[in-house]
Amino acid sequence: MGTKTIPIGRLLPGYRCVILDDFSQPVFIGQEGELFVGGVGVFAGYLGRNELTKKALVDIDGEHFYRTGDLVRFDSHGLLYYVGRKDHQVKLHGQRIELGEIERCLLQASSNVSRCVVVKYDDDHLVAYIQSNNINEKQLRQYCQSHLPSFMIPSMFIVLEQLPLNANGKLDRKRLPTPNFTALLSCSVSTNNQNHYIQPSNEIETSIHKLWCEIFQCKQISTTDSIFTIGGHSLILIQIYHRYKSIFKFHIHNLNIAQIFQYPTIQDHARFIEQSLDIEQWHEKSWLPLNISQGQVSFAQERIFLDEQIRFASNGNQMYNIPLVYRISSSGKSLSILRLQRALQAIVMKHSILRTALLLHTNGIVMQSVTEIDSLDINYQESFGFTILDTNDVESAIYETIRRSDLFDLTKGRVLHCYIIRDCSSSLENEDLLMKNDIILFNIHHSAFDGASTSIFLRDLSLAYNLDAQLPFDINMLQYIDYSVHERQLDMMKSRDFWNAQLDGYDMESRLLLPVDRHRLSNNQRSGRASVAEISFDQHLSHSFLTYASSHNVTPFQLGLAVFYTFLFKVSNGQQDLCIAGVNANRYRIELQDMIGMFVATLPYRIQLDPTSSFEKLVEQVRDLCLSILDHSHYPLQQIIGSHHSPAFLETMFDFITIDSDIEHVELDGAMLEPVSLEKGDFVAKFDLMLMFVHKLSGGITFSLTCSQDLFDETTVQLLAERFSYLLDQLFEPNQTLAKQPSLHQLSIILPQEHALIHTLKTNDINRSSAIFNTVPQSFSQVAFSHLQKVSVELDEQALTYGELLFYVQQFALLLINVHGVKEGDVVCQCVERSLSMVIGIMSIQMAGASYCPLSPRDPLQRLYSLIEETHSHIILVHQLTQNKFQFNIPMIDIDTAINTEKMLNDIDLSRLTNVAMDRDSIAYVLFTSGSTGTPKAAQIRHQNFIEAIRSISEVGILSEEDTVVQMTPCSFDGHLEDIVGTLIVGGTLVMLCPHGHMDFEYLSNVLMVHHITYMDSVPTLLAAFFSYVKGNSNIDLLRTLQTVCSGGRFFDIP
Repeated sequence: MGTKTIPIGRLLPGYRCVILDDFSQPVFIGQEGELFVGGVGVFAGYLGRNELTKKALVDIDGEHFYRTGDLVRFDSHGLLYYVGRKDHQVKLHGQRIELGEIERCLLQASSNVSRCVVVKYDDDHLVAYIQSNNINEKQLRQYCQSHLPSFMIPSMFIVLEQLPLNANGKLDRKRLPTPNFTALLSCSVSTNNQNHYIQPSNEIETSIHKLWCEIFQCKQISTTDSIFTIGGHSLILIQIYHRYKSIFKFHIHNLNIAQIFQYPTIQDHARFIEQSLDIEQWHEKSWLPLNISQGQVSFAQERIFLDEQIRFASNGNQMYNIPLVYRISSSGKSLSILRLQRALQAIVMKHSILRTALLLHTNGIVMQSVTEIDSLDINYQESFGFTILDTNDVESAIYETIRRSDLFDLTKGRVLHCYIIRDCSSSLENEDLLMKNDIILFNIHHSAFDGASTSIFLRDLSLAYNLDAQLPFDINMLQYIDYSVHERQLDMMKSRDFWNAQLDGYDMESRLLLPVDRHRLSNNQRSGRASVAEISFDQHLSHSFLTYASSHNVTPFQLGLAVFYTFLFKVSNGQQDLCIAGVNANRYRIELQDMIGMFVATLPYRIQLDPTSSFEKLVEQVRDLCLSILDHSHYPLQQIIGSHHSPAFLETMFDFITIDSDIEHVELDGAMLEPVSLEKGDFVAKFDLMLMFVHKLSGGITFSLTCSQDLFDETTVQLLAERFSYLLDQLFEPNQTLAKQPSLHQLSIILPQEHALIHTLKTNDINRSSAIFNTVPQSFSQVAFSHLQKVSVELDEQALTYGELLFYVQQFALLLINVHGVKEGDVVCQCVERSLSMVIGIMSIQMAGASYCPLSPRDPLQRLYSLIEETHSHIILVHQLTQNKFQFNIPMIDIDTAINTEKMLNDIDLSRLTNVAMDRDSIAYVLFTSGSTGTPKAAQIRHQNFIEAIRSISEVGILSEEDTVVQMTPCSFDGHLEDIVGTLIVGGTLVMLCPHGHMDFEYLSNVLMVHHITYMDSVPTLLAAFFSYVKGNSNIDLLRTLQTVCSGGRFFDIP
């Protein structure tokens, strides 16, 4: 999905398919799964390999389906899309990667790349082998960085003139050169190759060096290298700073982060740490008001501030704006703008966080600075914004205001901005008074405000407006800045141990396999654009959901989280170790309950799900998890993630919000305000995917999926929401009983309207008349009698009509039966070059009731001997060019000599052929393939398989009696039988090439022109090279009769 994808088409007539996940459950539209093919083309099994046959042929609803090992997905039109091989999917650092997707990207990077393969090396690296004579490795890497996520970019690119191939013409992975990581591992991310390596000189430098190598995943880094030259950035430096504190036990008063930023080498850091350890440690203080106006920000403020500066640096909007929008709903009591201004001033004076500036201090630490009350008395509007806007389009004005980039100025402490939006069409008797339907919009920055702050803010707003005076408060009350200091002095050892145990064995870089439409680019920045789908529970579902929570002693949050885990398990192709981000109010002390500020902790919620367990068991597991987290929710996220650059769990978020009537309805001295819901188009995406439940105590429950447009199309988001809703219906259906509860893996998110399409793929019911002829010889004989004078096969100056070919085939078949004892069920091997004799041999073997097995003249003798031995073939068909190839004692028949002997010409007893016992289930041919294992295995193809396969492609117009087919495919591939036998049983004309003729492009061009070729089939590399030759010689006219080109495996251009 990150690279160009084209469909591989629809099912041919008579074929069926199902696409299943790892738990043998059908996948939904767009989801990746393994392809199983059924119908007329399913083969009989592997010769003498019963266990392998059992693995390959799977019973599905009483019918055999072939397990292809191919990963595919299908769209709403029933088109199949190839994703890659299941055995080529690897797991690297906990992330499942489809190597085929990387290979497709590399092939598109440059026209100079003719072939490529990507392999996993040593469980740590991806290595790309590129076949090219002229390629820029830097260009390849840059292309990958702009088209693939960072975890899919190969560590090394090895360019070869030719990739090694085995005897079957397939890639020989064992002969790929071993990558040399010596230079890479000196520091895989280093861009400064000129620096001389300086090793650690003392114990502290050694510890720091070990930490840096762990973070950057390399073996050595010079102690004089700047962290910024080896891929470091400010977030990593903050993480390193916290790791230093954990390792060396110094206090922030003794070593501040500014020094770490300003002097970013191992030697510098070691020197500062050594100095800090000699300073007497500062003693922690109790939780009391500190009466300070400056201090370090809280962990939550630091997270918000840096996230906005780094992840959303390129975004022009306010990503962390919390808008509270209210409409005046009563027409009786008016509302004064001036009183509202004074009320806001009173709130700002009481809660110092609303007049607190955030800035990166000169010492490098993110600091907060409170504007004193005295200065507020002089000019309170410096601390918050207040704007009156008259407009003809109130709704648009609301959305435009929320999107403004100048709402806040954190450096000046302006974190609150109130907009009064009035309709110009309203008559104004008094400029100070607001009318019914006028809008009050509060915008508050998330660094100073969280969800729990809303009710406090509205309560104080109502009180201050009603009193029209300053709010009563103790000037020495505990303020947010005091909390920020006390928080950093907590003993967090037990919490640290808890989180270490909670995440033990979990790979922080492991991403959920969400059904995205495209990958995020490796720069990891977010646009913030969101697509949102919102669905409301009906009354019965809301009641069932809440009743379930109550009866199982869980909170709605815990129950919603359990549903979300189930959903993620289903959409992620069965991932079981799930870790997502959840929020916790984190107001864990009584002093914090009445304080406005940003307290919310973002925490990893990890569950190891058992697919065979019930949903009820999962709910219990989630409840225990949530309860265990409560005592440790104050532990800062920065320390939980440690050295990880971009922990993947932060990309998926869950929250459950309960809204009480105090927030829904606000009264200001008799004037009633009602909340205004924002349209989904005005949401921002801070995460890749966020699920939020909203439970209004005065109403029902809704849920919304907010997804990043960087990854998801709007239609995909809507489909995901519908699937989630369908899952809820299954879990909380009123008639659901414990006895009826399915296992988690049996739950379905396939929508009802999709079942019809899946059924069509599985059944593919097409009205097809029964075949009159069930075997290849029967079909060929019938066609031959109907086209006796038509040319059946040509080779240079030689040609045979259908009548002549039938004559030779019948006579040679009789020779095999009468003289050499060939009988039904035998396997007869043939080793000949491309020739008329090849065609006669193939057809004669099958007419004699035996099974044809091709031997490639290009294979080494030892391989040929092993294939003959496995098939128990007691004779080999050869001709003049191959008769000297075999040295062992096995009878050989020279086809050229045999068909011209007087004995054969005189020994005509066609009645013998009519007695050959052969039916549609008889084996037509045996073909050896190495597959993905490298070990040859013989696939047995029935006559009915082959006949129906050719019939299917004939019915859709791919091959017909009007075609002239050039035979290019080597006999080691099954394509040569489709060319030869397929052409002959539909009545077309077959044109054979001389040995090696497919490699002689001048000769091949002449064949296409002289014989008016309409159909050709070969491997993409050969076809691409040939068409390039034709184009380069300006001889495109010779392709004018060509109607069908068959190939597969990679893209190429046809002129």
